[in-house]
Amino acid sequence: MKNIPLLFFLLCPLAAHSFQTETFMSVSAGKDYRIEAVSGKLFVELSSAEYKASSEKLEKNGYQVSRRLSEDMDWYTVSFSTGLKVLNSLSALKNLGFKVSPDKIYRLKIVPDDPLLGGQYHLSKISAYTAWEYEVGTSSLVTVAVVDSGIDSTHADLSAKMQASGHRAIDYDGSAVSVDALPTIVTCSHGTGVAGAAAADTDNAAGIAGVSWGAKLLSLNVFYGAGCTADCGDSGGPGCVTSDEALILAINYAKTLHNTAAYGKIVLNMSLGGGYTCDTPIQDAVNSAYAAGILMIAAAGNDYGGDVNSPAR
Repeated sequence: MKNIPLLFFLLCPLAAHSFQTETFMSVSAGKDYRIEAVSGKLFVELSSAEYKASSEKLEKNGYQVSRRLSEDMDWYTVSFSTGLKVLNSLSALKNLGFKVSPDKIYRLKIVPDDPLLGGQYHLSKISAYTAWEYEVGTSSLVTVAVVDSGIDSTHADLSAKMQASGHRAIDYDGSAVSVDALPTIVTCSHGTGVAGAAAADTDNAAGIAGVSWGAKLLSLNVFYGAGCTADCGDSGGPGCVTSDEALILAINYAKTLHNTAAYGKIVLNMSLGGGYTCDTPIQDAVNSAYAAGILMIAAAGNDYGGDVNSPAR
């Protein structure tokens, strides 16, 4: 209880200085950068010798000098109507001969406590840490439909993220094709790994971090079990495979769940592919799901520099 008054006084000044922000793109050294800045103000360099003339010039153009940042600096905070965009004001004042800079926004870096995080180099590659400063996937209901080899719903890092029941989109002996609601069936380990990368339970002091901390998971198992080893190698018959028909059924089934109260937005992931073109039947299924607003991800392939696989192609 002794900490509460201190916390109150620390937080009150922040609440009193709330402000709006805006985002724009800037080009530097040939690269595009996303900048978030405080609306309605920026910094302008005004030398002491020219301060009076420069401040009058600013006021004539709708800008008000608010304060000097430091006695040993020539930088001043300049405010203007929030109806003006920061990017436009930066350009306008540069054209008037001023040296200017936006009041950029900084955020606390969010780093989850998952013990295997250090080995997840891909999170830095996709700028996940930057994205998490804005959103960790908990503001709205999203379900990642993993069209794969099934998700182990008992996995400690996944069990809390699973939708009520797993689903399969193919009968495993290949004698019939249907969409059945079943307890999650796992043909081999690949789908479980994919599900963890996408949406493992995160910041729970266990396992790995998922890209989305809040997304739910739906298992759509499309692989024939008889041909797969535990690690998804080939064990006979045609091997560890699926087919266009199974993928089409899975895509169409996921489409029926999109924008429903139970599943929210569907993101459909297919970390699979074949080295040929995407023929009309499955392309039509992909087009229909895309038209319905489903975000779809498919593997480009496992080999650097090779042709893009289907259905990603």
